Amino acid sequence: MPKQLITFYPGEMKISVDEGENLLQAAMEAGIHINASCGGSGTCGKCKVHLLNGVPDSPKHPKLTQWEYDQGYRLACRQEGGKGVGVIGY
Repeated sequence: MPKQLITFYPGEMKISVDEGENLLQAAMEAGIHINASCGGSGTCGKCKVHLLNGVPDSPKHPKLTQWEYDQGYRLACRQEGGKGVGVIGY
């Protein structure tokens, strides 16, 4: 599977993610802490990240406003890595 380098800001932490890999899980495995009170089940909305480039492909989640969604915010637990997303603010 192709891998993609993703940079997390602040801190410029870089991880390599397989296409289709869950972004929250990949970040956790790399030691990057993203708050996820529900453990990644998609119920708390705490793992909100801002995808600063690329084309996010996860559907709108009820925990995001339409404005947040339009601006590139996604829940890390519902976003796959390796699909054009390269820079993330969290």
